[in-house]
Amino acid sequence: MTLTKKLATSITMFALLAVFAAPAVSFADHGSNQHVINAVAFDDANLNGIFDCNESGIQGVTILVLDSGDTVIEIQTTNVDGAIAVPGIVDGSYGLQISVSPQGVTFAENKQTFVVNSDVTIYFGSPSGTEAASCDGDITPPVITLNGPNPQELIVNQIYEEFEATVTDDSGEDLSGALVIDSSAVKIAHAGTYQVSYNVMDSSLNEADTVYRTVTVLTQQQALDNIEQEINDAITNGEIGNNANGLLSKLDQIMNKLDSNNTNAACNQLNAFINQVDGLITSGDLTSEVGQPILDAAIGIQSNYC
Repeated sequence: MTLTKKLATSITMFALLAVFAAPAVSFADHGSNQHVINAVAFDDANLNGIFDCNESGIQGVTILVLDSGDTVIEIQTTNVDGAIAVPGIVDGSYGLQISVSPQGVTFAENKQTFVVNSDVTIYFGSPSGTEAASCDGDITPPVITLNGPNPQELIVNQIYEEFEATVTDDSGEDLSGALVIDSSAVKIAHAGTYQVSYNVMDSSLNEADTVYRTVTVLTQQQALDNIEQEINDAITNGEIGNNANGLLSKLDQIMNKLDSNNTNAACNQLNAFINQVDGLITSGDLTSEVGQPILDAAIGIQSNYC
C-alpha cells in the first residue's frame, strides 16, 4: 500500500471514530453553557390553573424530553414530589411531552415547547395549569380553639349542645363559616365516651390540625356519683369549708327520691341544691373553677328529669 493510500485510510478511520464517539444527546458535557430543565407534574386541587404552595406533585408520570426536531433525547419518570430534572442542556429549543400518566390522571397540556438559555422549570397541572404561585404568601394553617367545656358531660337522653369553636388565621380571613364539625358519633341514648371533630381549611389550602372534643354520656347514677366525688374532692382540698355537709345531705336525698321514683320530691331537692351551689359561687365561698362543673352537672340532671 502506498503512503498516500495509508494516509487516506487513516484519515477515514479517524473520521468514523469521531462520528461514533460523538455524544448521543444534546445535553452532554458542554462546560459552563449547560443548563437544567426541571419539570413538575402537580395536582391542581383548587382548579385555579396554578401550582400553589400547598398542592402536591404527582408521582409516576413519564415525561419525554425532546430536541428542536421532536427527537426524544431523554425519558424520565416523576418522583414522589412530581419532579424530574434533566441536567447538561445547552442553549436551544426543546420540548417536554407526557407519555404515560397514572390511572385517572389527565393533563390539559400534554406537550410544551420552550427556549432554553438558562435553567428552566416547566409545570404540568392536572386537570390544568402551567404556572406556579409564589410561596411568599400565606402558608400558615388556621388554629382552632374549642368553645365551652372539654370534656363535655351529658346525661343519657339529654340533648347534645354544640358549643362550636373559634377559628383564627394569620391572614385575617374569616373562616367561621368554613368550620367543619362532625358530631355524628355522639349517641345520647347510650352511656359512653364519644368524640366530636373540628377542622377547617383556608383559601390558600392550609389545613388546620383537627381538634377533638370528648363527650361523655352518663347514666343518672354516674352523674350523681360524679357530683358527690367533686364535692368530696373540694372538701379534701379545703375549697368548700363548712357548706359541704349541707350539699352532701341534699345530694343523698336526691338519690333516695330518684331511687324510689319520687321525681317531684327529687326535683325539689335538686332545685335547692342548685340554688345553694350558685349562692356559694356568687358569695365567693366556692370558686367558679370548682363550683361550675358541679352546678352544670346538677342542671343537666334537672333538665333531664324535672
